Amino acid sequence: MTTTITINGHFEVKQIRNVIGYLYGNEEPDRYVILGNHYDAWTYGALDPNSGTSILAEVARATMQVVNETARSLMFAAWDAEEYGLLGSTEFVEEFTELLTRRAVAYLNMDCLQGNQTIFVESVPSLQDQAILAAMKIQNPRKDQKDVNGTTVFDAWLHYMKDPRNPNLPQIPTPSGGSDQKSFMEYLGVPSLSFSWMDMDKHKTYPLYHTLYETPFLSEHLMDVDNFAIHRATAQFWIELAVRMADAPTVPYSLHTLAMKLESEYIPDLATSITSLNMTYTKDGYDQLLQMATSCAVSALMITLFCSNRPSTTDYEIIECMSPGCSVLIALVERIPVWELTGHLRREDG
Repeated sequence: MTTTITINGHFEVKQIRNVIGYLYGNEEPDRYVILGNHYDAWTYGALDPNSGTSILAEVARATMQVVNETARSLMFAAWDAEEYGLLGSTEFVEEFTELLTRRAVAYLNMDCLQGNQTIFVESVPSLQDQAILAAMKIQNPRKDQKDVNGTTVFDAWLHYMKDPRNPNLPQIPTPSGGSDQKSFMEYLGVPSLSFSWMDMDKHKTYPLYHTLYETPFLSEHLMDVDNFAIHRATAQFWIELAVRMADAPTVPYSLHTLAMKLESEYIPDLATSITSLNMTYTKDGYDQLLQMATSCAVSALMITLFCSNRPSTTDYEIIECMSPGCSVLIALVERIPVWELTGHLRREDG
């Protein structure tokens, strides 16, 4: 039996347009913290991407009204043609490669809401501490979550996504390539983070994803039923994180967390692949890489000994649970601020 299918397609060349806005910094206006979302949709797109697009627009509006200025510039980017292969953000990255490589502090992506249970963050290790601190500042929009011990976004995040390797922290995987952070992270190496909201005990995304049922009714009556409380909390988290990156005296990269992740997770995982090759000379390279990561973690803490500003106990507790291998050094400092573990990057041109 033979079945014949006839497909009629219409091909058309169209121009795409990215929409970019700025809030210029007063100290380093040529350094950028970039907030990005795509605004093209397969169908009506009430959730993907309009939940994220509406949040980005409101964040930009509110920031212009409330935040007079930050040390570094905030860039608000609405990308076109994401659904066709991340075209808008990729073209932007390729056109401004040199400038972004030298000037981009971080790229913070929010594609769309995918659930309503808890925030879900994918981040490179150097931004993870700041994401945690930002989540601690935002009230949990789900007042009905009686099983959550605490009232913040962080509390719900920790409850539903506990890291199996460290139960004091939520699990934060590295970003995947499914949205506009891909080109910034993989092509340029810009520290990148992408976040959404998900239902961790159900589907990874909502069942009506990319269908004709993505209407305002879905968003208002099924996804975010409490007067768009999750939209509001998402906006608050996004700008809290952005201002932290834009206004800190030194760029708050968590180099210590990066080194610890390399040492305790990424390099051991890599070893599994390397050892399967059964090549004797790979062991020396693996051992050298592991030693470099360990030395970097220790160096970051040693720098802290001379630069601590006696921060809050909360920040110290984060560092303590992130640094099980460096407890002796931690004991030498009464309190260690997360942002001091960045290696104190200097604000130098370039």
